[in-house]
Amino acid sequence: MKVFVDTNILVAALAEKGDRSEQARRILEHESQVYTSLLNIMELRTVLTKKKGIEQDEVEDTIREVVENLEIIIPDSSDFIESNKMQIENLLYPQDCIILQVADSQDCELITFDKELIENKGRSPEEFSK
Repeated sequence: MKVFVDTNILVAALAEKGDRSEQARRILEHESQVYTSLLNIMELRTVLTKKKGIEQDEVEDTIREVVENLEIIIPDSSDFIESNKMQIENLLYPQDCIILQVADSQDCELITFDKELIENKGRSPEEFSK
């Protein structure tokens, strides 16, 4: 099984404690192929630095370690075209549409804590673990 992790899974695994963190780490350590997009990595950098207050040098080291274990997908023009169509139908945020589209184009299950994404083909970590 191939899984695509949303940024919130990466943040929980790297910068949080508690149940969410444990769930996120289990997903990243799962035997599945784990994917994310370059957009998610860019968002991870911003969240860890600006919201979590981690020094950027430390964040860059963390990102280098994380990407070694993930398949990083760079959305292409067809992903953006399909994301635009998707947004017309459901009015999700643009990045959410792109993430859903990229996960779908890679035949991956999108794993996220985001309720809106879960309502639109994503799966929660709890559901994934079942």
